[in-house]
Amino acid sequence: MVKIHIVQLSRLRQPFNVGDEVAIEEVKMYVKKLKLTETLFSRMDKQYQRLSNFGLYDKLLKNNSRRELPAWKIDDNDIV
Repeated sequence: MVKIHIVQLSRLRQPFNVGDEVAIEEVKMYVKKLKLTETLFSRMDKQYQRLSNFGLYDKLLKNNSRRELPAWKIDDNDIV
């Protein structure tokens, strides 16, 4: 039996916040506005890009503003 300690489940549900620098498919952008169905980004060339949150699900997304990446932690002592 393996016990998993949830560190920050909210990061799993919300991968970024307004103001975060993210890379989507290796394109660097800043998060400008979050909505229920879409997110507004500002690209490095000052152009805005609106992406559906559902469409972001299968894209390679890296949040460059967050230091702590894993959503869970497994300790060797917890493995039985």
